[in-house]
Amino acid sequence: MLPAGLDELCKTFKATADNSKGVYPHGFVNKNNIRYKGPIPPYEYYKRWLKEDDYNKLASRYVDKPWSMEDECLRYLKKDLNSLLFIMDTFNRIVFEKFLVNATKVSSYSALSKKIYLTCYYPKIPEYIPVISGYLENEIRLGYYGGIVDVVDHIITKAQRYDSNSHYPAAMLNDMPIGNPRLSDIKDLKKIFGFCYAKITAPGESELRVPILPSVDENGEVHCPRGVIYGRYFSEELKDVERYGYKVEVISSIIFDRGKNIFNPFVTDIFGFRCDAKANGNDILALIYKLILNSLYGKSGQLEITYSFEWMSLKDYAFYEKKHDTDLVQRFGEMVLVRDHGLIDPELASYIARPSETPEPKTTSESTEPGRPSMPEKSKTLPPRKMFGVKSSVSIAAAITAYARIMMNKYKNIDGNNYMGGDTDSAIMQHPLPDEYIGTGLGQMKYEFGIILCLVAGKKLYCVMTDKGDIIIKARGVGKNEFKETILEPKDFFGLMAGRTIEITKMHFAMKKDGVYVKNEPIKVKMNAAARESLKKEIDNILASKSLKLRVAEYIT
Repeated sequence: MLPAGLDELCKTFKATADNSKGVYPHGFVNKNNIRYKGPIPPYEYYKRWLKEDDYNKLASRYVDKPWSMEDECLRYLKKDLNSLLFIMDTFNRIVFEKFLVNATKVSSYSALSKKIYLTCYYPKIPEYIPVISGYLENEIRLGYYGGIVDVVDHIITKAQRYDSNSHYPAAMLNDMPIGNPRLSDIKDLKKIFGFCYAKITAPGESELRVPILPSVDENGEVHCPRGVIYGRYFSEELKDVERYGYKVEVISSIIFDRGKNIFNPFVTDIFGFRCDAKANGNDILALIYKLILNSLYGKSGQLEITYSFEWMSLKDYAFYEKKHDTDLVQRFGEMVLVRDHGLIDPELASYIARPSETPEPKTTSESTEPGRPSMPEKSKTLPPRKMFGVKSSVSIAAAITAYARIMMNKYKNIDGNNYMGGDTDSAIMQHPLPDEYIGTGLGQMKYEFGIILCLVAGKKLYCVMTDKGDIIIKARGVGKNEFKETILEPKDFFGLMAGRTIEITKMHFAMKKDGVYVKNEPIKVKMNAAARESLKKEIDNILASKSLKLRVAEYIT
């Protein structure tokens, strides 16, 4: 739940010497010295964790006695367990004292954030958050795109990197779709609040440098195309893109009531708690509030608000689950505690076959509308879960991500200040942003660093050299090695952009019944065809224009 290593968490939670994580010379161990007893291993095996003075203090304990591999290993493991228990206990006490929620009952921060919202805030809100299933849930999910990663320029020099403060929580302050959804044939976008299936025509490059409306291609990749697009979108996002030159023709819609202040008390409270903790130098509380604040959005598409708990025998449950949508919460011998989400429709329940008897659903050969998936023919089996839809408040999640994209749109086509790329909540700008966009408030931008050179080989695959002297490397699918060091180097990005395939080896751990297996697996990294084509055009333009990027382009060429 806490996204940091044990050693870092011990420092954040201010663990005492008894509760802090130990150190162990892992690199010293091999199959020939597993029972080693003798002088303490040399400093080189400890230098990743200890300064030389601290190592000398440790070594002084073994002047009159041997250092034992087995004893030190057991001591190290015991300290790990003690420090982990200390962190779990401290964390749970803080959460319980503040929100009366038991953190040990959930297994992720998004689940904890959801639990806090439903316990402390949702009961005080007069509005109804819909839990949708079936056809409508599936249709709205088609308009749930998530954040956008833009690769506008592959070679970036002399630029500014900005991040948005608590981006998704800021998006949650907007009006939300609530109440019961209704199908509508209203064509006037101004009169719609909900989700529209529409034909959209994007402006050309001469009218809008960076396209901003997402779509999913045949490979499942989210990008912002030009030309004509068919798709399901949140109405407020369509209204926003119209301001940038997009033409929208509504075909059909699912409309909702407009809910105000659905998440505002939660967001403003937690953000305020976090600011107070930072001001008072309480790093532990600041970290906890930050994670609670940023995690509710992830569960908003799964807000199961209406359920009850039932206590029954295991024998009764065997019959009960056939007619009820249930989760088995806990078993106590021959008794079980069950969370019941309600009755399954009798007709649907009669269609459910055993897995071995369930044939693949047949589909029609053509979709009824451009961009729509084919629907199953009438049969005696339920369609796949993905087609049928799941119980969720996906309308809330889709609206929040749409508002988050709207918030970033204003940075992508500023006259005289080119947007050069960015992530869900960040932007790389050619020049500094105006002061009106900068601040510490929710959704405001904060300056991160200046960019000397950035090589972008693809989405989540880049190398940045900052004006602070740092080198930042992101490589989706590659990550870091077992020592938490980046595997790719800056020179590899020049190779990637020159068309080479970089071959690396990464250690993987596999848990099996008879033990843990360690395997070095080869990974090949290269630019995809679309990115290569985009880069070639960019390099041709750079070589022709004699710009500041010329030497980089010449080197890659």
